[in-house]
Amino acid sequence: MTRCHDGMGFLHAAQLFPLDEVHLWLPGPGEDHTAASGVAYSIVRCRRLGNACYECGARLTDDADREAVDAVLKRLIWETGG
Repeated sequence: MTRCHDGMGFLHAAQLFPLDEVHLWLPGPGEDHTAASGVAYSIVRCRRLGNACYECGARLTDDADREAVDAVLKRLIWETGG
């Protein structure tokens, strides 16, 4: 998974199409990462890399989610030492 200013890149087993809406589930706070939350994205691109492997790019559908996504990703990077 990669992150840019207003979107996300990820791998998926199925082909997705532009304007498809997807929800990416992000881990919640705490050691067990419960209370995960879904963030809505709209597919902007999808290209086949191999059998059942597609590289997708998606854009946040609600700017209000940006801060929550940034907080989760910063915490995950800190926890993994990345």
